Amino acid sequence: KDLLLVNAEFPEGISIPQGSVTITPAQLNLKQLQAKVFSSDFTLQGNISNYLPYVFKNETLKGNFSLHSNRINLNEFIIAQAKAARQTKSDTTARASADSIALTDKPTAAEGALEIPKNIDVQFTSNISTILFDNLTIRNVKGQISLDNAVATLKNLSMDMLEGKMVMNGQYNTANPKIPTVDFKLNISDFDIHAAYEAFTFLRKSIPVAMNCSGQVSAAMNFSSTLDKEMSPVMTTANGGGYLESKGILINDNPAMNQLASVMKNDELSRLSISKLKIDFKLENGNIIVEPFKTSFAGNPVTIYGNQTVDGQLDYTLSMNIDRKFFGKDIDNLLKSIPGSDNIKNLDIDAKVEGTLSKPVIKPDLSKAIKAVTKAAEKELKGNLLQGIQNLFKKK
Repeated sequence: KDLLLVNAEFPEGISIPQGSVTITPAQLNLKQLQAKVFSSDFTLQGNISNYLPYVFKNETLKGNFSLHSNRINLNEFIIAQAKAARQTKSDTTARASADSIALTDKPTAAEGALEIPKNIDVQFTSNISTILFDNLTIRNVKGQISLDNAVATLKNLSMDMLEGKMVMNGQYNTANPKIPTVDFKLNISDFDIHAAYEAFTFLRKSIPVAMNCSGQVSAAMNFSSTLDKEMSPVMTTANGGGYLESKGILINDNPAMNQLASVMKNDELSRLSISKLKIDFKLENGNIIVEPFKTSFAGNPVTIYGNQTVDGQLDYTLSMNIDRKFFGKDIDNLLKSIPGSDNIKNLDIDAKVEGTLSKPVIKPDLSKAIKAVTKAAEKELKGNLLQGIQNLFKKK
């Protein structure tokens, strides 16, 4: 009862408010052992074996527990580990003042990653109310977690986050602590797009369009990557694939959509509502490859496919069928002046999306639209060329 354990790794101490441990040479049996580290609390029940060889010979500690917690703040553990790594580094470098070290010493890639000890083989059945990690608040975490030889293995670990739900299977591997890796299978239900954008650094870098999006996404995907010192994926090492579903997406103030609205001379197309879509994609060394999928922009059917590179270069194609009511007044008036145009209720228009994520460029391909207008007017003009059609969709 009311124990406080202090060491170099936990200078603020590990508090043990209460608990019961039955000790035998073979194992330690824990009964409602409570612990508090920083602001995180843990209640363990289970057993620890091989503890004497672990203490005296640095052999593997084994255990099997049920873990309950009201709150685990992973940020505090990551910061503490980085501080400890900096202190170890400063102790082995040439003599320098404490002030200069504090100002100039920065964590290496390994210092910010949460390291799993190699000589621990422990299984947890977890039930955690709240986990704090970076800007994320994760709730109702339940499932199996195994720690073995510097690897954390997750089995059917479910959690509520980003106003939706996620189930994870896979591994977090720190066998090489300087290059931690993840290899996960994820099933995601109804994540809020904008909340995900705010929470994940790599989303802000790889899909900045999400900044001005609202709506929900669901996904099933495989994902593997190395992690940086902030435990974010290093996108040049990211591989995987799967599918993404969405519903109720609203895209506001997106540069590509603004350019599309300019081509069609209709500002309504700059603010798009997409009721539902499903996207199959691959992830190869951070490059995203999107298979052709169908959706609708403001009720107009569109097929989208293409890819984007890890450094944000875009190469997408949009094949659209635009209803005449979405043509701006300039275009509609010009169509009215062309014989036979009353029969034109919509036009097929392709658009290439190139440039970068931050500065996309829309390049319209009007060949299908010109062909349709020409065909509609052929009977009246008897095959004469239509002058000015090429200028029909000039930008403002």
